[in-house]
Amino acid sequence: MTAEINSALNKFLLCIKRVIDEEVKNKPFSVRTEEDKVDKVNSFDYSLSDGIINLDVSSEFNTKKFIESKYKARLIRNIKKRKEYVDLLKRINKDFPGLDDKYMDILFNRLMKEILNHRLDSLNFLEEYTDFIYKRVLKYLNGKTLKYEAKSNFYGIILQEDEIVISEGIILRKPNKEDLEDSINFPHFICDVTTAVLEIEFLDYPDDIAHNKVFSKIKRYAHILSLFKVGTVFYNQTQYSSEAFNGSGSAGSLEIEVVLKNYTIFENDKDNLVNFWQVMDRCMPNEKDSPCIDYLSISYQRYQNSLERGSLEKRVSSVMMGLEALFLKSNERIELNHRLSLRVAKIFSLLGYDALKIKKSIKESYNIRSTFVHGGHYEPEELIKLENNRFKNKLKILNDEESLDDHLYKIIDYLRISIVIITLFRGSEFDKNDKKKEKFLDLIDDALIDKEKEDYLKNYLENLEIYGIISSN
Repeated sequence: MTAEINSALNKFLLCIKRVIDEEVKNKPFSVRTEEDKVDKVNSFDYSLSDGIINLDVSSEFNTKKFIESKYKARLIRNIKKRKEYVDLLKRINKDFPGLDDKYMDILFNRLMKEILNHRLDSLNFLEEYTDFIYKRVLKYLNGKTLKYEAKSNFYGIILQEDEIVISEGIILRKPNKEDLEDSINFPHFICDVTTAVLEIEFLDYPDDIAHNKVFSKIKRYAHILSLFKVGTVFYNQTQYSSEAFNGSGSAGSLEIEVVLKNYTIFENDKDNLVNFWQVMDRCMPNEKDSPCIDYLSISYQRYQNSLERGSLEKRVSSVMMGLEALFLKSNERIELNHRLSLRVAKIFSLLGYDALKIKKSIKESYNIRSTFVHGGHYEPEELIKLENNRFKNKLKILNDEESLDDHLYKIIDYLRISIVIITLFRGSEFDKNDKKKEKFLDLIDDALIDKEKEDYLKNYLENLEIYGIISSN
C-alpha cells in the first residue's frame, strides 16, 4: 500500500518540476528576479550589560529568482489537470477510502504552494527530499501529529550562559552570527540587535495554520519572560517550519519597540527561571480560554506601557493603573489611594518587604498619577529639584541614594510581582467562581485585622510558590 503511494507521489513531484521548468522556458515573464543587499556579520562581542557590542558587518549582493505570485494559481490549476495528480488521488482514495475529497484538495494545494514559493535555483530539493515529503503525506493521511519548530529573536534579555534548557523542546540561548544576520537583514529591522534567541519544538495536529500555532506559543513565552525580571522584553523576527504543508516562513512584530532597560539572566538565575517558567505556564490561561480583556490583561498592558518611552508622570501613571486593576474592586469609588496602598503594602509585607515604605511609595506615586490624569505635569526644572531635594519636596518618594529612575523601576517591579501573584492565584484551586479577584481582595482586607487570616494568606502565598520564583532585580 505505502509503496504504491510513494511511487505515485514521486511521479507527481517530478510532474510539478516539469510544469515549473516549462513555465520558466516558455513564459519568462512569469519569473521575478530579486537582487538583495545582504549584510554579513564578521565579528561581535557579547556583554553582560549591553548585549551585542563591537558588531562588525560587511555587505554583499545576492540574486534570487521566483515564480511571480500572480501566476501560481494558474500553475496549480495546470498541475491538477495532469495525469500524475489524478493517479495520486486515485491511489490515496483506494488505500484511504474514508478521506474527504475537500480535505485532499486542501492538503495538496498547500503542498504545491510550498513548492512554488521556493527559489527556482533550489528546486532540486524535490529529488532529494521525496522521502521526507512522502512521510509528511502519510502523517496527514493517518491523522498523526506533526512537528513544528520556530526560532524567535528576542530583545531586552541578556544571558550569562550560552544556553538555558527550559524544558523539552524549549531553549533560550545567546545569538550566533547567523541569528544576527537574520536580525539585521529582516525587513522590520529595528535599532536594537537581538540579544537572545528562543527555540521551540512541539508536536500538534494539522488542524490549524502553522503560523497561528507557532505564534500563540511565542507570544505566551514572551509574556512569561517579560515577567521574570523588569525589562523591555519583546520579540521581532520569528522563523518557523513544520511538517505541515506550506507551514514554513518568517514574520515579525508589527510594533517597533526600543529597549529602555535590559535585564540579565545570570548563571545563578537558571534554576529560578526554569521553575518560574513552568509555574507560570501552568497557571496562565490559554488565549482561547480567556476573555480578550479582563483585569489581569489590563494590568499586564499597563506594565508594558510603563516600560515604553514616555514622561515620568505617564510611566508612573501606567504602573498605578496596573496596580488599580489588580487591587481595587470595580464598584469601589472612594478612598482609592488609601485602599490601594494598604492592600499592596500588606501583600508585600508577607513577602518580606517593609510595609510602611511600600505604603508610602504607593501613596505618593498615586499622587503623581492623579496629577497626570487631571491634566497636570512636572516641568523639567521641577524634576531636577525633586531629585536634588529628596527630603524637602512635597512628594517625598525617594530614599537617600535613590534617583527618580530608581523609584520608577522599583514601583514597576511591584506591579510585575503583583501580576505574578494574581496569575498564580487565578490559576489555583482557591475558588472556582467568577469573583476570584474580589475574594482575594477580601482576604487581604481581613488579613489587615485578623491574625488567623493573615497566617492563612501567608501560607497561601507560600503554596502558590511565590517564594523562590520571584527574582530580585
